[in-house]
Amino acid sequence: MSFNLEEYLPYGRWRRGQRNLAKEVFRTVVNGELLLAEYPTGAGKTIASIIGVLKAIRELGGGYKVFYLAKTKNQALQPFKELKKLRNKGIDVNFIFFRNKKDMCGFKHKMSYDEFIYTCNIYRKEGLCSFYKKTLKEDSEYFKALLDTAEDPMHFISLTRENGLCPYEVARALAGDAEFIIGAYQYIFNHEIRDVFLGSLNLDLNDIVLIIDEAHNLPDILSDMYSYSINEITIRAAKKEVRKYGGWRESLDFLTKLLSLIQGFKVQTKRLGWIEVNPSLLLSIAPETEVLNETLLNILRQKGFETPSKSYFYRIHKFILKLKAYNLGYTLVIRSREDILTLDLICFDVSREVSRIFNNVHSAVLMSGTLQPREYISSILGINPHKIREFRIPRIFPVENWLVYVATDVTSKYSERGDYMYRKIAEYINVIDRGVGEKCVRLVVFPSYDLMKAIMPYIESREMIIEREDTSISEVIRKIRDMDRPLILSVAGGKLMEGIEIRHGRKSLIRVVVVAGLPFPEPSIYSSKLIDVLAARLKSKDKAWQFVFVVPAVIRVRQSAGRAVRSDRDRVVVFVLDKRMLNEKVRKYLSLEFSNPRIVNGIQNLEREFAFINEFLSHN
Repeated sequence: MSFNLEEYLPYGRWRRGQRNLAKEVFRTVVNGELLLAEYPTGAGKTIASIIGVLKAIRELGGGYKVFYLAKTKNQALQPFKELKKLRNKGIDVNFIFFRNKKDMCGFKHKMSYDEFIYTCNIYRKEGLCSFYKKTLKEDSEYFKALLDTAEDPMHFISLTRENGLCPYEVARALAGDAEFIIGAYQYIFNHEIRDVFLGSLNLDLNDIVLIIDEAHNLPDILSDMYSYSINEITIRAAKKEVRKYGGWRESLDFLTKLLSLIQGFKVQTKRLGWIEVNPSLLLSIAPETEVLNETLLNILRQKGFETPSKSYFYRIHKFILKLKAYNLGYTLVIRSREDILTLDLICFDVSREVSRIFNNVHSAVLMSGTLQPREYISSILGINPHKIREFRIPRIFPVENWLVYVATDVTSKYSERGDYMYRKIAEYINVIDRGVGEKCVRLVVFPSYDLMKAIMPYIESREMIIEREDTSISEVIRKIRDMDRPLILSVAGGKLMEGIEIRHGRKSLIRVVVVAGLPFPEPSIYSSKLIDVLAARLKSKDKAWQFVFVVPAVIRVRQSAGRAVRSDRDRVVVFVLDKRMLNEKVRKYLSLEFSNPRIVNGIQNLEREFAFINEFLSHN
């Protein structure tokens, strides 16, 4: 088969390693295999993967659809732009964009995603959605014109809404002819959505080629997707809802018994934090599914479909249905969170939900700038290891662009946390902030919001930008413009770490990265159960522990450092404020730029380094 990939390249030349990536993607798809592709963020892996897949499906003779799955709206923007560039180059490639169906809706509402899907289906059946009704009257040529006009995915959604159309239904009408479908993870990994969606397109899993962006996040995203929670506040609100809008007596009695049942564990959960319970305890008091369905439908009718609003009983309904489908790989726990009792159905083994997908799609490309080891991914996702091939270029820029320090007299280890350690970590941050002479962005990455809140009062900078759960990347970049020496306080695994790039032209403005404690995941029932599962598969408890705790921490450290280097000219100084960085179990998973760190053991020791540090940063 031909390897003439240049005909698809919409740029003047390939970047380092980019053509090899496209070639490896091509081979993977042609052979019906699965590729683990590690290639630096911002270096062009999106267009390389698109070119490789497009070339392959056309060589195979058509009939395949490519699902490009992205976690966030920002991540979905890049494949949309790259496919547009292919079209502008004269390559006839059809594509369409989907987001979370709730986010595409023309109505304003405050429902959860599951509530929205349920209500949306009723709206359509009852003929109450004006967007849906108008969409049915238009033709695909009109829809294509809207897509061609759209500059980006959100513009496409805005255009369809402004024309009184349902963005989701417009996209679905165009999906039949599309070679590429850009969508959220739910379209493939939520089995209810997948079955309906693929059914509407007459597709089976073996007709699909998957490209999964930022695949290092996939295990955690899938666990969150398959898990479900309700709390005592929701149960009380659902009781009020049933009383107010009317419903089956059995539903009201059930809610009373459910509240009483979980409150019976209040003392134990307050003492232990959480307690595992047998699902049969709940199922023994639950009414028949028909009773739950009728009660919910009655509540929604009484509320009025024309003003979609939150239904608390819906959450109870959904939780019980998931519990009735309970299987291996899940656990049910009651825990106390700020004195509120919560029922959590936790999926700790996602492989039982997704291994069939990966082993039945025609081919898949899992890619990231920081991808876990092959054995980790195979074990966590239940992928046949014989189907996997790898392509890894963890960096395309010189290793000399990184200068790494490790402080050995501080740590974020739980047993050593306290006011003394918080002050000491803050002192390091203050000295680094003052000692680096350059006017540049200093990025501080904490393992968690709680640790950031504990250390923050001791940080002296007057130009701090603090990441909160609702902080947007655009907001951060806007604030930086008015500052000389901004100090960004962020959280590993947070929004900023997944997407922030701060540049002036091609040059990164982030020159200093401080990792304020190794970001190990917090011990939990989820991690405990997962270790047991992996230990059985890997025949090693120690390796299972490393996969659950060490590998995610290392990935986050590498992500933090990688935020700063986006070109050959970029240089960064990375300070890791945690002595555990030198542990052999951590070092074995680190990439080359961390292999020979400079060690400091105290503030005075560090202060003697600043002449060297500032000299290093001056060469760019």
